[in-house]
Amino acid sequence: MKNPRLKLIFLGLIMINLSSLAQPEYTAVKNNFCANAESHSRDLQKKDDLSFLLTPLTELKLNNKYILSDFRRYWTLKVRDSSCLRLYVRKKKQDRPDEEYFDKEYHRYLKCKKNNMPYITNKEQVAFTDPFSKISLTGTKMSIWQAYLLEKSSILFGMRNDANYNQTYLITSVEDVDSIISLIKKSWEDDLFSENFNPNFVDAKGERYKRHVAETFAVVDSLQNLKFKKLEPVFTFDADSVTIEHYAFAEFHGLGKSKMTLFFANRHHHHIKKVVERKFSYISKYSRQIWY
Repeated sequence: MKNPRLKLIFLGLIMINLSSLAQPEYTAVKNNFCANAESHSRDLQKKDDLSFLLTPLTELKLNNKYILSDFRRYWTLKVRDSSCLRLYVRKKKQDRPDEEYFDKEYHRYLKCKKNNMPYITNKEQVAFTDPFSKISLTGTKMSIWQAYLLEKSSILFGMRNDANYNQTYLITSVEDVDSIISLIKKSWEDDLFSENFNPNFVDAKGERYKRHVAETFAVVDSLQNLKFKKLEPVFTFDADSVTIEHYAFAEFHGLGKSKMTLFFANRHHHHIKKVVERKFSYISKYSRQIWY
């Protein structure tokens, strides 16, 4: 190409196309975090030290005297439960609690938290210790996002129920929207989106099915409309807290906005002292059907 001006325009178009293929930064970290967990899915059920979950979260640092672990019994065919991941930290030299200890102590911890009471444990026992009591952040916005992902881990992976009832997808890019639409159309509701679908048969299947069909098409339309909105997470900084808000989709609840506030020990955002989950704001409700 002899014309230098045309050459610059051509190179510019190539760069624009390449940049459009790259994932937004927050999405890339989220996807790497989930992919890393999925690649260790068997370890999540069988290993005590789950510190490998922090590998993609490069701006979080766990105190080297501690390990990250799951405050649940090991999963077996004989011992099955429908719980979600319960990340906690424990000293490396400290023994893992007895299997029967976990549920009882965890629910006592939740009760104390709910009633705003101090959580006091026996020195002989292993306490449920929040990971952020021993994890520090670099203080950047990305480190806050990574801390948020770790806090959300229980609804991203590690469920022990048959249908992953709490599974939630964090939406931070158009690619996320397309993936969810594909799941709905191809994996969960393939009959509704097939060429052979006959809407005239819907009424014959009753009100419940009719309502489900209406919800399914409505949520797909809402997801399509989402592509025209700003999808990256929004950070609102206050004196000692940061509120993170973004779109999310839950398989058995629907599409909406997820909101969480992280409270910090100081304005440098290096140590989280409290996390408050805000009410999920629905845009379009949906609950996929499970057939056995």
